[in-house]
Amino acid sequence: MNVKKVISGEKLYTVEKEAIKLLCDTVKVTLGPKGENVIIDHSNHQPYITNDGVTIARNIESDDPIINTVLTIAKEASLSTDENVGDGTTTTLVLLESIFLEGISLIESGKNPIVLKRELDEALNTSIALLEGFAVEPDYNILQNVATLSSNDSEIGSLVFKAFDITRNLSAINLIESDNESCISVKKGYSFASNIASDYFFSKAKNIAYNNANIIISDEFLDDIHLFDIVLNDIIAKREPLIIIASDFSDSLINEALSLYLYENIDFILLKAPEYGLKQHQILKDLCAIAKTELFSSAKISTIYTVGHFDSISITEEEVTVSFLEDKKILSRLEEIGEESKNDVLTYNRVFYDKRCAMLSQGIVDIYISANSITERREKKMRYVDALSAINSAQKGVVLGGGNTYLRVSKNINPRHDGDRIIKHALRQPFIQILTNAGIDSDFILSHLKNADLSQIYNVKNDLFENIQNTSIWDSLEVLTNALKSAVSIASMLITTSSMVVNEFSPSLNVAPLGEN
Repeated sequence: MNVKKVISGEKLYTVEKEAIKLLCDTVKVTLGPKGENVIIDHSNHQPYITNDGVTIARNIESDDPIINTVLTIAKEASLSTDENVGDGTTTTLVLLESIFLEGISLIESGKNPIVLKRELDEALNTSIALLEGFAVEPDYNILQNVATLSSNDSEIGSLVFKAFDITRNLSAINLIESDNESCISVKKGYSFASNIASDYFFSKAKNIAYNNANIIISDEFLDDIHLFDIVLNDIIAKREPLIIIASDFSDSLINEALSLYLYENIDFILLKAPEYGLKQHQILKDLCAIAKTELFSSAKISTIYTVGHFDSISITEEEVTVSFLEDKKILSRLEEIGEESKNDVLTYNRVFYDKRCAMLSQGIVDIYISANSITERREKKMRYVDALSAINSAQKGVVLGGGNTYLRVSKNINPRHDGDRIIKHALRQPFIQILTNAGIDSDFILSHLKNADLSQIYNVKNDLFENIQNTSIWDSLEVLTNALKSAVSIASMLITTSSMVVNEFSPSLNVAPLGEN
């Protein structure tokens, strides 16, 4: 039977230190252009190699359930940064380790944890203000450099920038593993998952394609072919294709359509609409804008009703793609989608809106990722993800990268209390860790920068000092601010915790049952 136990005081601090050390020591070796990789083993599939901080953090566990409890909390710093900006996760853990260890040291010396947390919050606000003061607007070259620095690969940086420059929309960029060379491809048209009413429609060909097809679109369940007698008679006479897209169809309607298609050689195709509920309705409205028609309603049948047209449509077993030219109807629909997006409180629907906007405007960009092995390809794909996230957040402002801006902020903090001193020290650590991972003497570099003017920074990748006017080392302001906020938040929570109640008792720790002194 599991009995709840309590860990407190020095024993709790010991557990927290061990957990933080296990997490941060494993992850921080990956920081910077000369950081190392980590192998991650999986019981369900092949191990892989990566230097992606948040991926490594997610997979770090201990055989001690008590340490795992602290690990779960500490990982939240990295996960929070990844969720908000998609990059800077390793930097977050480097900051977290420094803030936590310095804070615990003060508390063990008698500092009140609540007072220290308040001071850390004040120091955080000061640091964020200083960070924002160093920010500049990015130009095209800087954005490409941000992608290159984040991925630590000039080819990845170049491809990511080209893709992002086309769409400016992360949801409109797909990463696809490829056996051929890495490249980008722009796919125009509105696409959705194929859900044809019957596989027998593919009996003539696996790819059904029409130009100038007649289109009827409905969000209803349609069950009577006679609803379409007028248009069917017309298209049969003209030998033109007719495609109906609806929520669903009755078996009798499907069978009658198949009979016309297979035996009468009439190009009459039934497609079930993608998605469900509100999402389905919104997609159908998009298709109406493309076809220049309105949703068909069986309750409003008249002798004449609007039939839309697609410039071209391609239907395969996997995907339906509609091609079109932009016009006022589509521009108006884009504005409507923008309003729908603003009124949707569910943030995870953002991708749904963004991708539809991309398909109705500039198109979808596919980035094909090539490598010499599956392991290398998976590792490269993670770096593409980091680069895309970094370039996206960099649009709001950039600062000097490689730990140089944190270092500058540290120099500008005039300590008023312990919180300032902790943050001042922590902001130096990412730069020092980058140097350490590159095998460079940090004392010499820091001493040189201390005596140099503000126009100089150190480029670890090229192992040289350079003028900021000529540097290619840039980071997203949003990434750096989120990394610092996440680190301070989790460190503050840990240092203000005096006890831990656990369900699993670790025999390695001498702790008392809940309620015992």
